[in-house]
This record gives sequence, structure tokens and C-alpha cells, in this order.
Amino acid sequence: MANPQRFKKPSRVPLRGPPRIRSGQNQRRKGTSPPGRSPPRDRVGQVKIIGTSPPMVGLLHLVKTIGPKDVKVLIRGERGTGKELVADAIHSLSHRNKRPFIKINCAVLGRDLLASELFGHVKGAFTGATSTRVGLIPAADTGTIFLDEIGDLCQNAQGSILRFLQDGEVRPIGSLHAINVDVRVIAATNKNLDKAMEKGTFREDLYDRLNEFSLEVPPLRERTGDIPHLIAHFIAKYNRRHGEDVKRFSKDAMDFLQQYPWPGNVRELENVVSRGVILSQGKRIIGLNQIRDILPHNLPATALAQARRAGLPDSVPASGSYEPMARREGTTPRRARARAPSASPAGLASPPASPERKRWRPGESVAARPPRPSSASPQADAGRDALNPTQEAILNIARSKQTITSKDLRVFNISDRAIRKHLTSMIQAGLLKAEGTNKTRRYVLSQPYRNPPNSLNVP
Repeated sequence: MANPQRFKKPSRVPLRGPPRIRSGQNQRRKGTSPPGRSPPRDRVGQVKIIGTSPPMVGLLHLVKTIGPKDVKVLIRGERGTGKELVADAIHSLSHRNKRPFIKINCAVLGRDLLASELFGHVKGAFTGATSTRVGLIPAADTGTIFLDEIGDLCQNAQGSILRFLQDGEVRPIGSLHAINVDVRVIAATNKNLDKAMEKGTFREDLYDRLNEFSLEVPPLRERTGDIPHLIAHFIAKYNRRHGEDVKRFSKDAMDFLQQYPWPGNVRELENVVSRGVILSQGKRIIGLNQIRDILPHNLPATALAQARRAGLPDSVPASGSYEPMARREGTTPRRARARAPSASPAGLASPPASPERKRWRPGESVAARPPRPSSASPQADAGRDALNPTQEAILNIARSKQTITSKDLRVFNISDRAIRKHLTSMIQAGLLKAEGTNKTRRYVLSQPYRNPPNSLNVP
């Protein structure tokens, strides 16, 4: 007789509906944003970049545009501006973000190590080659390779890189067969490649291969509005590392740091904040008196020239010499600080307000003037001095996309009314032209402001 348990009817499983969304807190824990809230604006892909100033907004917009495109990118900028962070953001936005991302410092690649490091070798290719080694470029197949400090490559290394960029294949040392590789190339340099090509130290054909799209990372002195946010980020970072409880810099110290020329850019600012946290000795607020122990008293020659052009002091003030404005008779301390100059050591004037720190309103417009001429001329370039920082960034976005809409300008975190005022002012000034109806309205650049595709620059 058959076993009745064998033919037992399975129990009925109740059907369930779609999962419920409980609260925005659970969604944020899973890495998404709750309904009605936009994600953080300083996060590009999986990389967090701190910057809300107009130059950084324009740069991040270009990064988000070219990140998904499979093009070679040349990143320029001074030392310490964050070129490697921009390369990380570009890779995280591409379809290769799950593939290898290999970084190569070209400054340390000598003539003897170049071929073996980049292309690899087979066993017995030379004395000491006891095993086969895969090069860095074949190891990055289907991924991205980052050539940092590309301007420091020697002539032989430039020729080897050029052949790889042209043919898309490499041949390990001692091998008779070439290997096809599919990698995306991102290069960065702090050198002036135009002058290097004039001197003959950098190959023009290699520059043409790398410069499929160019990005310019602005120095810190051109984005002083980001300094308070960067300082707060670094204070939190080094408080955790060193076990301190520093809250902030004092107002006088913050004012001076925003006017300092920063020859080392963001990297130097990070080092300054790290030293300040280490030397805080239990203090929660770092004052200007501690700055003399953190910053160098004498600036380098290049930074000294930049400081003198900007009207900044040649050296860091000594302890107790940079004091806030003393009280005037019959005025409140706030009015006194606003109206009178501060004391300075040895007759040296205190740092004046930096032009980047000038307050401007989102609705501020360009001065009315007649339409610009149809051809590029010095008269067409002279009117750009009347643009405010937001309109400069709008002009660069229009150059990159050729055609823009009001939705493209919401990255500036300003109201739609302010966006319309900016666009109307730029139309009246002859910078933009409006096309289409109200629902399909788009804006294009006037002829004098159109640049070639490879000459896009961030303000």
C-alpha cells in the first residue's frame, strides 16, 4: 500500500502584495533618498567632492556629462587641487566602474622599469626574469587606467605610451605576440604642456591622443567660498584620527585663511587643519595666534608674487599682532569691525577683502548694452567682465552642451525665478539666444562665444 505521506497535498501559501515603504529613514539606510528629497549635490557617482562655488559647479557638471562617455580625458590643474579625485569620479560614473581602475605615477617610471611595469614580461626575457609578469596596462583590461603626472614622462616612455594609444595593443618583453587591450585612459598633469611642446620635451602627437577632452580643476584661491566647508570636513576627519574635539577656527583665523593664496591648494589646507588639530592641546577653537605655528612665515616665490598681486601680506602675522578692530567711541563692536581697518604688525596693512568673497545676489543681472558683433573680436570679449560668477558658469555649460534649458541650471541650487532672471539678462546682453515656445524653450550661444569642441574650460 502506498505511503499516504507521499501524496500529501501541499499547504496553500498566501499571496503577498508589493513590499511596503515604511519611512525615509529605512531608505536612507539602504543608500537611497526618501521621496521628495534630492541626493547630496557634492556626490559624483561614488566619490564625494566638496564644492558649491560656481567654478566647482561647472566642473562637476562637465564630469557628470563625460563620465558615462568612453572618451580619453586630460585633467589639468595645479598641485594639490584634487585631480585624482576627479579621475575617481569619472571612473565611478562610467560603465567600467565594476572593472579594474589602476593608477600609475608616471614621475617614478624610469627608462629601465617602464616597459616591464607597463607591458609585463615573459619568463627568461632578461636576467632576473624568473617568472612571467603581467603588466599594469594588460591588468586594466576592460577597465580604466589613470596616468598621473603624464607631463613628467621621458621621451622613450612617451613613445611607448603613444604606440599603445594608437594600436590598442601591448607586447610584453620577450614575447612575439601582441596582446589586445580595451582600457579607458585618463591622464593628469600640473605642467604647462603647451610650453613643454614648444621646448620639445613633450610630444605633440601624444598630446593630441590624450586631449580628446580636457578638464581644468580650479585652484583654491579661485574658490574661496569652499574653504569653510573644506575646513569643517578636515576638522571632523582629523578629530576622529587624533582623538581631539576641535570645533572650528575663530573668525579672525577663518578670515585670514580665506585670504591666504594657498600655493599648495587643497592639500596644503588639509595639512594646515591637521597640524591645527594636533597642536590644539584640548582647545575647541583655534585662533589666529596659533596660525603662526601652522603656516610658513615666508611664502614661496610663486606664492609671494600671487599674494602681492592680490594685495595680501608677504608673511604670516606674528602672535598677537593681528587683532580685530578696537571699539570706537559711540559705536557698537559690530559697526566698529565693519567700518575701521584692523591693526597690523610693523605698519603692514591687514589683508583686504578678497574679490571672490564679494556678496552677490542670484537675481543680479548684466549691465544693458547693445548686441555683440557677429564675429569674434576684442570688443566681443570685453563684455565678459560684467558677468557675475553664476553667469560665467552658465556660459561654460552652454559651451559644453551647445543647447541648454532652464532645467540644466538647477545644479546651482537657486530658484527658477533667479534662473529666468539670469537667462533674460544674458539674452539682453547678446550672450544667448532663445528658441522655441515657452514649454519647449531652449537657449543657444551667440556666435562670438562658440568655442571648438576641444577647448572647453571650466571657469
